[in-house]
Amino acid sequence: MGALWQDVRFGLRMLAKNSGFTAVAVLTLALGIGANAAIFSILDPLLLRKLPVQNPDELVLVHAAGTIDSEDYSEPYAYFVYRDNNSVFSGVMASANANTPRPTRVGQTSISVTQGGQTTAIDGRMVSGNYFTVLGVRPFRGRLLMESDSQSANGNPVAVLSFDYWRSAFNGEDAAVGKTILIHDSPITIVGVTPPDFFGVQVGSIPAVYLPFGTDFKNYTSLHIIGRLKHGVSRAQAQTGLEPVFKQVVAASSLPEIEKQQDMSRLNLISAARGISELSGEYSLPGKILMLVVGLVLLIACSNVAGLLFARGAARRKEITVRLALGAGGRR
Repeated sequence: MGALWQDVRFGLRMLAKNSGFTAVAVLTLALGIGANAAIFSILDPLLLRKLPVQNPDELVLVHAAGTIDSEDYSEPYAYFVYRDNNSVFSGVMASANANTPRPTRVGQTSISVTQGGQTTAIDGRMVSGNYFTVLGVRPFRGRLLMESDSQSANGNPVAVLSFDYWRSAFNGEDAAVGKTILIHDSPITIVGVTPPDFFGVQVGSIPAVYLPFGTDFKNYTSLHIIGRLKHGVSRAQAQTGLEPVFKQVVAASSLPEIEKQQDMSRLNLISAARGISELSGEYSLPGKILMLVVGLVLLIACSNVAGLLFARGAARRKEITVRLALGAGGRR
């Protein structure tokens, strides 16, 4: 151990003595490592990280696709058709971003919350009562939403908070569960808090509050529908098994025939193990290419530093010869 410490001190003295060499080596490695770390931090949640839920590989996003670019959401009635008429899913849930008491687009997220006399705008998510059950998420505090919370026309006036919002708005107090807040001037009772690592199913959009749908979905023109495959059922088998159900969905659609051909010509099942992201498909290939490029940058940086070390070793040939002559081992 003493010899190792001697070598470390000697190495540090040599680096300090040759500050130019040290600076070039450190900056070269910092450039390569920094570029890789920056790109990886962007691509990790977009392409690599799986949802922190039970068996995420069993989750699939269910929607229609057509001859033109299609969105990844479905009409509200489709949720009930898939939920009640399938033999391939152990559970089917739906969600949509919340904007007003009756939002019309998935992309609208801001809702008005009044708590402690202060009104703020936060991101909210409307979900079916079985949302957390299908995902296999357990509460951090209190309870999560249940099927009974969605049994009335407008849904029961309850809400589940995200862990971050609970900690920032309520200082992480256990007493927050059971309190009443105003959402769009309607009293809502907080019943629970999600786990710290749960961020929802939509990548890049972390809801602060989850609210239950009612039985009337008509005013929500677009939903994300996710099913959990039964054990042993593959995505290909589910695709085949859902085709008759998909025909029911198409037949029940209120779209004109021309739009049905453009938007609903086929059923599309997409893995939701990494969540829902409109960017993942579009930027998957460019992201992988970018990761390859910065990987090559790191490889070149390492090669340059290796070349510098070889040159430095050649310059120290006489010194190393003397050290060997004095009894230093080859490893040292």
